[in-house]
Amino acid sequence: MAETRVDTGVPAKVTTSHSDGKPRHIPSAESDALAKRIAELVGDKKVSWFAKECGFGESLLRKYLAGAQPNTSNLVAMAHVGGVTVDWLATGRPPKTRAELRAGSGTAPEPVLDLTRLQLAIATVEEGLAATRRVMAPEKKAELVLAVYDLYQEPANTRDRVLKLVKSAA
Repeated sequence: MAETRVDTGVPAKVTTSHSDGKPRHIPSAESDALAKRIAELVGDKKVSWFAKECGFGESLLRKYLAGAQPNTSNLVAMAHVGGVTVDWLATGRPPKTRAELRAGSGTAPEPVLDLTRLQLAIATVEEGLAATRRVMAPEKKAELVLAVYDLYQEPANTRDRVLKLVKSAA
């Protein structure tokens, strides 16, 4: 079965994280178990229902369950519908939910927004959509803006790198 690949600018078959500027190995247990984590999100729900809630077709979700790699916006959608963090869904690394993330960091339940980072996230998404001539439904665009906002929390994620991801997700 063919896999859906996203061009990240990193050579094929590399399992490293470049988020802090220094490449480090991503254990295959994290990268190879994505289908199992997606199946965990679906749980005892109907696959067709979960796919519809995510905003894509059942056949695409079944491909992900068989091992195909989702694009960024679909990964974000599945995490949102499943109530888990994108990082946990992508890698299996804790915390699994946003509530666990807040509890572990000792922060207040209500997040404080960085207006400058939010403006940058919105501008990046808008630029990526304009460059690809795509239009997204408001709820999908909001999910993508949130994911980009989270990406900009890491100083190593440059605008060019994030814009490339947005264009591939669009």
